[in-house]
Order: sequence, then structure tokens, then C-alpha cells
Amino acid sequence: MTTAPATDREPLTERGRRTRESLLVAARRVFEEQGYGATRMGDIAAAAGVSHGTVYTYFDTKEDVLLAVLDAVIADLHDAMTPPNVRDPIARVEAANRAYLESYRAHAHLLRVAQEAAAGDPRFVDVLLDLRRTHVARVAAAIRKLQADGLASPDLDAHTAAAALCGMVEGFAAHWLGRGEAHDEALATRTLTQLWVRGLGMPARIHVARARGDGTSSRPSTHAGAPAPANRPATPPAPTARTGSVATPAASPADTSGRARP
Repeated sequence: MTTAPATDREPLTERGRRTRESLLVAARRVFEEQGYGATRMGDIAAAAGVSHGTVYTYFDTKEDVLLAVLDAVIADLHDAMTPPNVRDPIARVEAANRAYLESYRAHAHLLRVAQEAAAGDPRFVDVLLDLRRTHVARVAAAIRKLQADGLASPDLDAHTAAAALCGMVEGFAAHWLGRGEAHDEALATRTLTQLWVRGLGMPARIHVARARGDGTSSRPSTHAGAPAPANRPATPPAPTARTGSVATPAASPADTSGRARP
């Protein structure tokens, strides 16, 4: 989704494009430091080292500036929501969570500014809703693929499950990375992944698929929540036949190739 408004005037020259880009870099810094309500167009001009009128050459209002700044943020977050190319399904979930958290960390302050702006401008509500819809839609598609492969519970509604799981990760990221709640990064990523895969019923189904040799991974699962292989019963002793008082092993029945079966 492109958030830049119609009043965002694209420059025609290379010099104009550089000026506009420097305005957006400066504007992002000001919005993150001062918040949405306290930022003025003059603050953006001062931070960019240009005249007050130069800002109005490209943007009519600070809302238009913020929407243009958010364009790059939304694009980066959309990239972070792209399913990673990882073969192991649980490792794939972990990689996706890690990518989302890293992207959220990079943009946490500006996302808070967008939430502040959304309180009074429906355009920012649309930006945040579009981001959420994209996240849920991509996760729902991934869940449907896991269900089709027999690796997630088939009785779950994929869209509802995706909305709940995305809400968990988004809310956790907002409190941790946006509001300063203290967490260990490795532990947070691992815990979110455990809750995710257990909620989808993945560990037991992956174990069954591996036992069948379906090739979901080339190595045994070491993720928390995956069941350990069942103990195999001991091989019973070979039956014996008696000749007089001496016990001798019973003859093994031959297979169709003429060789004795083990």
C-alpha cells in the first residue's frame, strides 16, 4: 500500500529528489524525538537545514510528511512478513518471528508516532490496518499450507488462528520494543516460536511426518515441544527346537528369493 498523499509532490529534478529525501530523513528524526503532536513544519525545516518555504514546496502539511515517511517503513515491514525460505517448518516459524521483531525494532518509535496520529486522522488508521491485514493474510496462507501438508491441526480456522498469533507477536513487540518492556531477545524469540507452533499443533504432526519419511526435515527436531521417539520393544529371542536333550536354533523360514529372512 502506498501511503503518500496526493499533496506529496514528486520533484522533477535530481536536486529536487535529494532535497525531498533529506526532508524525509530529517522529518523522521523529529517525529521520533518529539512525537506527532509536538512536531511543526518549522521543526522539520530546521532539522533539514532548509527554509520554512522549502518544506511546503513538497508537502502541504505535517500529516503529508508523516505519510510519506511511513511509506518506507511499511515497505520494510512487508518485506519482513515474507515467508523465509527455510526447509524445516519450525525453524521457518522462528526465522519469520525473528525477521518481524528485527523490523519492528527498527521502526518502533515511528510506529508509535503513527498510532498517535491515528487518533485524529483516519488516513493513519488505514495505514496501520493495512499493515495488520497484510500480516494476517500472509500468516493465514502459511497456516493453510502447513495444514495441506499435514503439519498443522486441520480443525483450526487458518484466518482466525493467524489473527490471534499475529496479535500475540505484534502486541509483544509493541510492549517490548516500543514501550521499553525488558526481555531477553533470544528467549523472547524462542518463546514466541514455541507458543506459535504448539498452538498450531505442529510438533506432534511433524514427528509423525518424519516417522513416515515425508521429508519435512533432514534432521530430527530439537525444538521444544516436539515429542521424543517412542522406545522400540526388544527383539524377542529366536525360538529353539529340541533334538534329544540338546536345544538347537529353529530353522528360519526362507523368503521368496531363497534367502533366510532375518
